[in-house]
Amino acid sequence: MNTLALLIGALCVFALGYRFYSAFLAARVLVLDDSRITPAHTCKDGQSFMPSPRWCSLATTLPPLPEPVP
Repeated sequence: MNTLALLIGALCVFALGYRFYSAFLAARVLVLDDSRITPAHTCKDGQSFMPSPRWCSLATTLPPLPEPVP
């Protein structure tokens, strides 16, 4: 079997699984609801609990990229 066809087929299956299984997890398992208030808003004390912008949360969770070493 052609390797490229197998790779494209596998990527399509992964994409469909990601699309539909993640929607199932969000709706039925985790019961995500945008109207619920997060602890950063309910326990806001100005020191430990402070809401942050959405772009900031992604930047703090990603590790720094390794730099090339000579």
